[in-house]
Amino acid sequence: MEITQVKEIRFHRKRLRRLLWILVPFLFVLPILLAPFDLIPDIVALVLFFFGITDLIFLFITAEKYYNWPLVFFFIFFTGIFFKRQHWMFATILGSIAIFGISFVSLANSIRFLTNRRQNSFLRWFGSISGLIITLYLFGWIFMLNRWPREIGDVLAYSGSILFIVSILGMVFTLPGSNYISWSEVERKSFFRAVLIPMVIVFALIIITFVFEDGYRTLLNFDKPQWHIKNLELFGFEGIPKV
Repeated sequence: MEITQVKEIRFHRKRLRRLLWILVPFLFVLPILLAPFDLIPDIVALVLFFFGITDLIFLFITAEKYYNWPLVFFFIFFTGIFFKRQHWMFATILGSIAIFGISFVSLANSIRFLTNRRQNSFLRWFGSISGLIITLYLFGWIFMLNRWPREIGDVLAYSGSILFIVSILGMVFTLPGSNYISWSEVERKSFFRAVLIPMVIVFALIIITFVFEDGYRTLLNFDKPQWHIKNLELFGFEGIPKV
């Protein structure tokens, strides 16, 4: 009887998730595409977008493979960067949605690691801290992407970068004693897909933004001002000596 109940619960959960996925294009994607062209009222787009966010939250909460969600939002994030490089529409919207999605998923996964991985102290603490690092740094990115106050963006990005260095040092010293061989399959997938790969991506963004000169502008294909002025001739007007 218990096995039958479990199967029934899983069946209803799958039906619910299928319905929620069907609603995503109508509640989440459609307002983003129609609102900029004034095809629907702003209040309607806002309400639909709010329900779309709620839909995604329920999808994440009910997801069994929650560790795949960061990679999905990072795909949207790089799609937004590609749109930005091509100067296409919706680039900033895609990038902002992806960063908010990554931040929410990272923080939610941090809570999962703290509450559900008590037997694995390494994954519990390093996984939870990595979610905070990813959120801080990418929120700094969203300030730069939308040209919001640069000072706040710098504080967030540098805070995430400093914590990143500290966390890497902690990982180097604690990973050998984490008994990785005895980890379960879910713990390994969670570590690689929800922690390690996002941290590698954040590391690459840190290098591009802070180490290489004009890396951020090159990544987003921002035009550089042309200041190459040659053969400037000053005429002998009153008060200006002729050169």
